[in-house]
Amino acid sequence: MNKIYDSLTKEQRKIYNHCRHSALKYFNVQKGYVLHHKDDTLMLTDIHRYIEWRPEDLVVMTLSENCKLHD
Repeated sequence: MNKIYDSLTKEQRKIYNHCRHSALKYFNVQKGYVLHHKDDTLMLTDIHRYIEWRPEDLVVMTLSENCKLHD
């Protein structure tokens, strides 16, 4: 998945996966789109907030837009 996810504890992964699933439903994310955290540093500055997938921290974008951000 990614280095941050791999470093989470089992309990943190459970929270992360549950919250991510809920956020995908909340935003009604369709095929070809992804959720992206607006603040790329959030995973380093506030891991607890990062794993909560709060709607105010997220934006829906296409897969290609997301790939360009991570190049």
